Amino acid sequence: MSVTNCVNPLSPEQVRNLLDLNVETGELRWTAAASQGRIANRVAGSFHGNGYQQIKMGKRNYLGHRVVWAIVYGEWPSKNIDHIDGNRANNSVSNLRLVTKRQNMQNLAVTGTKSASGLMGAVHVPGSSRRRERWEARIRVNGVHKHLGLFKTPEEAHTVYMRAKANFHPYFSRA
Repeated sequence: MSVTNCVNPLSPEQVRNLLDLNVETGELRWTAAASQGRIANRVAGSFHGNGYQQIKMGKRNYLGHRVVWAIVYGEWPSKNIDHIDGNRANNSVSNLRLVTKRQNMQNLAVTGTKSASGLMGAVHVPGSSRRRERWEARIRVNGVHKHLGLFKTPEEAHTVYMRAKANFHPYFSRA
């Protein structure tokens, strides 16, 4: 099922007529005007395996956080929307911010699936023996890797990485 991100055939005003928004929780409910087999006041859309809310309006699917943005600000977002707390289901207005793709990537809290340590910023140094394990702490800043040091454990490397992340990635908001 594709989700509309760029092409938004419905205006924010049309969306306001179809959905009621609780700005504190981000919950979207169908209005009486939505009809067409929908029950008024029922929660709109559903949450999919990727964690995002999707709502079908007309013949298109919309992401819930983008719908919330359009309702509140009267225009579809021109950039990415970041969930500040990292919870894709939390569409409260206070948890959403307009960011670039790079800024949005800074707010990731998990490492890639290929990480040997499972910890962000801790990279196993190839060729290190079992007696002398070495873990490198490194961070990517503006597309360039910065070496932060070598450590005996992945936890030590991760700790140093997290301190650097707070300095180099101002959009990172989680500990």
